[in-house]
Amino acid sequence: MNGIIDVSKGRFTPANTVFGGGFEIFQKLEDLLKKSNFGFLECLVIGPGVEETYRPSANFPEHYTRTYQVYELVNALRNSGIEDFSIDVIDINPRVLDEFRKTPTEIKVRRQFYYNHLIRVDERRATQYYESFFPDCTILKEYFEKVVRVPEDVTSKIRLHQGDIVVDNIVPNSYDIGICTGALSFYSSEATHNHNDPVPQIMEKIGNSIRPRGFLITSEFGGLKTWELRGLNLNYSGTIHERSVGLIQKP
Repeated sequence: MNGIIDVSKGRFTPANTVFGGGFEIFQKLEDLLKKSNFGFLECLVIGPGVEETYRPSANFPEHYTRTYQVYELVNALRNSGIEDFSIDVIDINPRVLDEFRKTPTEIKVRRQFYYNHLIRVDERRATQYYESFFPDCTILKEYFEKVVRVPEDVTSKIRLHQGDIVVDNIVPNSYDIGICTGALSFYSSEATHNHNDPVPQIMEKIGNSIRPRGFLITSEFGGLKTWELRGLNLNYSGTIHERSVGLIQKP
């Protein structure tokens, strides 16, 4: 990324996120990757957020990592048999990036995470998603929740960038998979009351950064007209609003 963010700009990605908010999309991505013949994968995640629901306590210690989207992507890659990858994480909020610097990386997830959804989901598939989340890295498991410790050979593949997707450049044709969901809602005219809505320009920038036949998970899946919709999650997106999240593929 070009440029370091001056936080005096006053723009911060909304913090709150939850595990499993887009689980159906990650399951669909996993299925598609199993049928693909990708080699080394380069991935981009913009504005992953951090969970604000639970304050530090004996049951949820401060050292637990409270951001999930990146690790859900990693899990989908590993479950697809893909071990060779890198992930660039971009967020304007340094507090979000600090979550990735916690060591060891221990993540607590809940079996019934889908209770956060606004409509009924397939509980069988949701439970399968929970069980398949880093199953070989579980260090503590109870009936309703478990703690996983993400291996260092995974965390070493994650690169952190403090940046603003409105003003910073993203190198075109440089990623195979991209994720940008909640951050887009923050920049929309509905959120900022600014008629100079930058979201179309942001989507064009992100779209240009994805290689042909690459994938993008986004809340603005209708913004790239020529891309193919490969999956749709109609449930709570796990970021800002109760919005749909789509998985689209570049021609």
